[in-house]
Amino acid sequence: MPAAAPPVKRSAAAKPSPTVYRCEGNAVAEPSWLNLACADQKMGVDRLHWSGWGEENAHATGRFWEDDCVPNCASGKLISVPTSVTVSGLADGHYSRMHVTATPPPAQPHDYRLTKTGPLAE
Repeated sequence: MPAAAPPVKRSAAAKPSPTVYRCEGNAVAEPSWLNLACADQKMGVDRLHWSGWGEENAHATGRFWEDDCVPNCASGKLISVPTSVTVSGLADGHYSRMHVTATPPPAQPHDYRLTKTGPLAE
């Protein structure tokens, strides 16, 4: 009679990484960029490098950019400055809040609700 095979060890399934939604409705984990003005796409963050993703609060550094709208938004140029981003409110696999601070700020710090249709300024 052949020897019985050893029992198979089962590992716990890996937890999916939390996500945020882009303006297009795509859920992404650790996004390298996000548009912050979904209607006209004249403001956003990019070159994001995250730490603590999956924890209650995750932090990133990168670049904040926006159209200066001078003399008007169609003819304006993009201004890009260093930024820090914090996401929080982790629930049901998604972050629900975001705080963006640009240094030096072309605008005031921005707070957003993260919805399934992208960031909404508060």
